[in-house]
Parts: sequence; structure tokens; C-alpha cells
Amino acid sequence: MECTLGELVGCGGGKLERPLQGLVGGAGSIIVRAEEVSSSKEIVTLHFRAHNLDKKDFFGKSDPFLVFYRANEDNSFTVVHKTEVIKNTLSPTWAPFTIPVRTLCSGDYNRTIKVECYDWDSDGTHDIIGEFLTNLRDLSKGASGNSFDVINPQKKGKKKGYKNSGECTILSCKIETQPSFLDYIQGGTEINFTVAIDFTASNGDPKLPTSLHYSHPHQLNQYATAIQAIGEIIQDYDSLLIQISGADTVKDVLALQSLLIQISGVDIVKDVLALQSLLIQISGVDTVKDVLALQSLLIQISGADTVKDVLALQSLLIQISGVDIVKDVLALQSLLIQISGVDTVKDVLALQSLLIQISGVDTVKDVLA
Repeated sequence: MECTLGELVGCGGGKLERPLQGLVGGAGSIIVRAEEVSSSKEIVTLHFRAHNLDKKDFFGKSDPFLVFYRANEDNSFTVVHKTEVIKNTLSPTWAPFTIPVRTLCSGDYNRTIKVECYDWDSDGTHDIIGEFLTNLRDLSKGASGNSFDVINPQKKGKKKGYKNSGECTILSCKIETQPSFLDYIQGGTEINFTVAIDFTASNGDPKLPTSLHYSHPHQLNQYATAIQAIGEIIQDYDSLLIQISGADTVKDVLALQSLLIQISGVDIVKDVLALQSLLIQISGVDTVKDVLALQSLLIQISGADTVKDVLALQSLLIQISGVDIVKDVLALQSLLIQISGVDTVKDVLALQSLLIQISGVDTVKDVLA
């Protein structure tokens, strides 16, 4: 069956009945109801027990369970909850259950709630033990005098002096407000978006297409796809991510990911933490833009392929230039290339002792001079 929301709401009484299609000879019909529900954020936890229920099983007692119905605007009822079955007893105590108030009674404390008690049968032909009517306002009073006669309509109509088929008592009723996601956000809650990527060798060389970390020139790998799908949603609620990296979008973060892989060949978290200290000490990097500017420098100057090589470069840059910002590093770049044609860390280290011995260089300003 297919219909529009307009058809459903516009039909008489908010009730639409249509035949099910697909089977030869018909497949019955389906009834769909439409009703405006209040925006209640409350949830209610109910706990029931019963005693002296009617015996329904020939060789035993009864296997009782409860069914809860919400009253509809047309005075019909809709099932909203079923308890578990308690086997072979006439005085069961069911487990507490929690249900939204809008589901139980559409947020209306005075709306009728019907509760039916059944004896469970394995073939599905459950026998009615009895029923009672109540509402959430009465249930909210808790255990104080809240006991209901379980009435079997057929027995009541046939048997003179019929009293009940047992009693059902509410042990507790707890109503709480359940904050929505928007309530948490408006109340100051922040979601920290943290990504951990496994760089173990078992994932393969990131330079090869067979690796899960392969950086394809035209499409994202599986890791990047997952980060982007989740991160584009979470990023709006995570100011910490922007404060640390200057990354305004997940796209910037993914650009940073590619940089770290290319520069350092990072394999373990220990290496990543070592690299973190290096980047802060050398460049004072505050934004992804600065990090990307640093990328070409490190590749051109040092040909660094691993964190080990980068760490070897760390003490050199600090000792020679006292570099504090990326601007200074970029200024140093053209100097080193022009003077020495340096291509590898090995060459840079060879140059280290020379510069120190000759000039006692302490800052980039001195080097440029």
C-alpha cells in the first residue's frame, strides 16, 4: 500500500484503510491512523505485579503477561507495549519497563490506558484473563492504593456474584524528563571529534594502491571516506577541533592527513606524538594552512621519509636557526637550497657542524646575513 501524508491526514477521523496488494486472491487490508502528538519529552517507568489470577492451563497454573493500549481519538485502542511472560504462576511480578509518555498516552495524562492480562499459549491463541482501565494521572500516584481489579467481560456477564479474575497492583511509577539532543547542545554540551587511524605495516605501503591508506589523486580512501561522512556532521558541534588545528572543515583535516603520511610515514602512535612535539617546537604551527606550507619545505630540504629522519632534523633546525614560526622556516628554505643544494638529511647534518663552527649562527637573521 502506498499513500501520501496528505491523504492520511485528510481522511475522515485520521484513519485510512487500504487493501494489501501483491498476492493472488487478496492479502487482507491495513489500517493506518494519523494523530497529532504533543512534544512531550517525558518518559515513564512502570512496575506491575498481580495476584490471584485465574488458572487457565489444564496441567498448570497460568503464564501471564500484560498488554498496554493507548486510546485513540476515535475511541479505538492501539497496542503500545507488551510485558514479558512469567511462566506457571498466578501471582507474577513483571520487570519494570520504560516508555515515552507521548507513546503511552500522547502526552495526555488523562487519556485512557487499557491494560489486558493474557495467559500465554505456544500456538499464539492466548487466553484473556481480564482487563482494567486507568490513566497516567492515576498511575503517577504510585503504589499508594493503586490496585486494579482484573475483569473478564465474558465471566462478568455470565456469572452472578463475579468479583474479578485477580488483582493487578502498580509497584512504582517514575516520570522523568528526557532531554533532547538540542537541549544538550543548547546547554553547553560539546562533541569532541577524535579520529584514530591504524598505521601498522599490515595495512600496506600507503604509496601502493593495495594499501588501505593509499592516497588516490582523484578519490578518497576508505579511511578518509569514513572520516568525511561522520566529520562533516560532527564538526559543527566541535569547537576544539578548530581551536587546535585551525581546520574549518573536514576537507582541511583530510588534507592534513595526507601531509602527515607523506612527510613522516608514521607507523605507531608513539611516532605521532613525537612528531607533534617536533611540529610545535620547529614551526609554532597553529593552522592547517601553516602545516601545508611546511610540507614542501620538509620534503625539499630533507627528503624525510620517516619520523626518525624528521627527528634528526629537529635538533639541527633548533640549534642553527632558532626557528619559531613557519615564516622563518620558509625564509631559511631558500638560503639552504641556494648555499648548499641540500637534498637529504645526511647532507644537512654534514652542513650542521660547518655553520656552527664558522658563524656560531643562532637565528635565521644571522644566517641570512
